Amino acid sequence: MNKEQMMVELGSIGEDLVADLYRRQGCEVALSENKYDSVKDMLIDGQTCEVKTQMPYFYKKMFTIKVDQYFKCMNADKLIWVETPSKHNDYRIDIYESPQRGMREFRKYKAQGRDMYGMNFCETTLIDSIEGSIEGIRLMKLTSSDMSVVNKLNVH
Repeated sequence: MNKEQMMVELGSIGEDLVADLYRRQGCEVALSENKYDSVKDMLIDGQTCEVKTQMPYFYKKMFTIKVDQYFKCMNADKLIWVETPSKHNDYRIDIYESPQRGMREFRKYKAQGRDMYGMNFCETTLIDSIEGSIEGIRLMKLTSSDMSVVNKLNVH
């Protein structure tokens, strides 16, 4: 699996987790049929929702997006971050919601010579945590996680 395929798979897992979370809450969820949809990843009760699945930039305490994702993230009704398992979150999947559209703030910065945008952790709200899941192991395998930890996890 090449890097682009890994990123698509990572995003797909995150979107499925968010869709399941909102369905459990009784919401009507419709995933986008186009994985490259320029407006949203899904609709939740008719509202656009963008999901970003990633290991955050812990040094700067923020979730990050590429410049070409800025418009989509600023204009979605809901912006959800799925934090992949790591030592920073005790190997859980944590799901955060950003402030409502119109209240979001991103800071521009440079990383490895390219422009990026970041949203500070403190501007988001933790809405779910998932421990010991198959999805957690799948996410860890798709990121640069220590596989010795993956092999020790007790999965339910």
